[in-house]
Amino acid sequence: MVVNQVLRILRQNQVFSVREVKYGILEANGQISILLQSKYQKPDMEDLSLLESPVYLPIRENP
Repeated sequence: MVVNQVLRILRQNQVFSVREVKYGILEANGQISILLQSKYQKPDMEDLSLLESPVYLPIRENP
């Protein structure tokens, strides 16, 4: 695999700098599994100590 191909695959996975990558694994199907360095990983609700709010979907009753 050529460096340009690896960079393209990273960009397709929203990774725009090789420096953000901690590990990359070339899978048998040609895709790359990426583990970002912790400072580049997106925080989740638990990381931010936020509680989940229930989401209510409106339902329409048939007349």
